Amino acid sequence: YKLLAERVREAPGVQRAALMRNPPLGLDSFDSVAFVPDGFQMARDRETFTSTMDTVDEGYFETMGIPILRGRGVLASDTGDTARVAVVNEQFAKHYWPGVDAVGKHIRLDNQAGTPVEIVGVAETIKYRGTAERPADFLYLPLAQHPVARMVLLLRSSGDPLELVKSVKDVVRTLDPNMPILERRTYEDL
Repeated sequence: YKLLAERVREAPGVQRAALMRNPPLGLDSFDSVAFVPDGFQMARDRETFTSTMDTVDEGYFETMGIPILRGRGVLASDTGDTARVAVVNEQFAKHYWPGVDAVGKHIRLDNQAGTPVEIVGVAETIKYRGTAERPADFLYLPLAQHPVARMVLLLRSSGDPLELVKSVKDVVRTLDPNMPILERRTYEDL
């Protein structure tokens, strides 16, 4: 996936490219993750919280046009060999750290003894599932630190986005002639 995104970013007509597990307002449901915020007093009957999440690469926020309000987005340098990081949306930050900057705070994935993850950025809260939804907590994890088997490649073009299909197919075929391209559509159609 990393090589695919790198090569597609160089294709004619591509302004931006991003990998994600699910695009906002798409057809698939988002994954969720259990976590414990460091320093958060848990109720006696509760061991974890759960948040909707997505796995994204370093091109995600720019390609989607989602502003980073504080801190930073996902970087190419956020690899499997570096400290674990995450970006949260503003709703998540306000929910768990009201009145305090969430950048630099930590959560632990899965349970109190789980993997520590530093919040490195706060992104604007967007609509994830539908245009009428209420603001919801959301967590973004870097692809290199949270690999998944199936990804969506989203491209921002300088012209008709469907004109990119052939060049993307060519890139995919050079990487793996047997790799399927399951769907092609514009974001407006999605």
